[in-house]
Amino acid sequence: MQLFAIIARPESNREDRRIVVESFLKRQLNSELVEEYLKVFDQYYLKHQEKQKEVGTRRRVISASSVKVLKICTEINEELAQNQKIIVLIRLLEFIKSDNSVISEQEMEFIKTVAETFNIPPDEFTRIQEFVLFPFDVIQDSEYVIIIDDKKGDEFAQLKTKHIIEEAMLGQIRVLSVPSSNMYFIRYIGVNEIYMNGQLIEQDKVYPFNYGSSIRNQQINPLQEFLLVLVAYYNGLVTC
Repeated sequence: MQLFAIIARPESNREDRRIVVESFLKRQLNSELVEEYLKVFDQYYLKHQEKQKEVGTRRRVISASSVKVLKICTEINEELAQNQKIIVLIRLLEFIKSDNSVISEQEMEFIKTVAETFNIPPDEFTRIQEFVLFPFDVIQDSEYVIIIDDKKGDEFAQLKTKHIIEEAMLGQIRVLSVPSSNMYFIRYIGVNEIYMNGQLIEQDKVYPFNYGSSIRNQQINPLQEFLLVLVAYYNGLVTC
């Protein structure tokens, strides 16, 4: 909670940022603990925002915050497995883009400190960052990304990004492979309601895609769904 609070720039929208923190907590804890930790976040957030509003001490506060970020990440390193650290990094990236404003240099520097302390390889960090932050009208050029949509053009011809055509898809699913932790993540935007393991996927949110997971909607029948998974398997995305 301190990490989320420290990273937020002074002019950030607390309610938008709070929604991201709440979503993160709901995936980890029961409802009672979610409320408890949200109060902790609120306290830290207000504390750090007040400090950064003092213009004369802004530079000193940023320097102290950098040291604090490093200290917190070092402690997290001892408590979390690598796959959990990847998820924390993704949530922090979602956090800094959550109020639809320009991401500040200060915020990105804090995120880079987190990635370095978590021992995430630089090239992998770049791919994760692009996967989370790129708008859907920008195609990420990476052999570790698969895009599933109904487009039949040749825009992918010169790219490393893999492309699967699904004619029933009124939108786009993006899938990222993170080799260092053997993890996969999905991100979706579109008209269809997409479900993963029976749970509705929120638009433009990043979700871990675990082994045995299935993605479906009313337009994709079981056979088409099987073909999607099969093609993904042969592209090295999932294992059966």
